[in-house]
Amino acid sequence: MKPEQSHSAGAVRGIFAPLGTFELDEQLVLREMCDAALEGDPDYVPALMALAESCTRSGEHERGLALDVRLSRLTPGNPVVWYNLGCSYSLVDDMEKSLDALRQALALGYDDFDFMLKDSDLAAVRRTREFKELLDAFRSRAKGGTEAQGTAPSGA
Repeated sequence: MKPEQSHSAGAVRGIFAPLGTFELDEQLVLREMCDAALEGDPDYVPALMALAESCTRSGEHERGLALDVRLSRLTPGNPVVWYNLGCSYSLVDDMEKSLDALRQALALGYDDFDFMLKDSDLAAVRRTREFKELLDAFRSRAKGGTEAQGTAPSGA
């Protein structure tokens, strides 16, 4: 599953399509709109996802992480949410939690292995031996090899 195939920030941007492409100043507008939507429904997943993505893109990694943790609790079966959580943990240099979240994303069906190899948010965790082992195990599973087991991350 690719990130844009699920409830993603892209879906929320579709709601706000008249704004066009987003630059830094437009990210502030997006955040204000998400904040307003969240005032009406604090658990509105598309707004939370857009806000988390915006925070991550602008370098507010701790806030993005907090939002991703919240999303993982609201939508525990969404592989994109777990993938994004893995990215957030990688960005704050928590490799163990990043690997746990990525393991859960893969167990739930996330399978864009090529994207995982080039996503800059995963640069730190990609340098670990465990990342390579995790990816190899799930690639093997995707090709009909041995089963790789996913478990919910302990820290989310």
